[in-house]
Amino acid sequence: MSNLARAGRYVEQPAKYKAFIPNSLPPVPEINMDQEMWQLLSQADLALGRLDGSTECKHTN
Repeated sequence: MSNLARAGRYVEQPAKYKAFIPNSLPPVPEINMDQEMWQLLSQADLALGRLDGSTECKHTN
């Protein structure tokens, strides 16, 4: 099963666009939250925080 199939699928709509339909939660098989996964999650969280901080508009007058 591909990662996309694990997360959900695209379904073509009558207006000829595709909508992403997520699978139900919790995922099967469930996510194994080992030490490596926690480290990756922490790194992703830090990167998102940096990205969010870089989008703040700084006005100088």
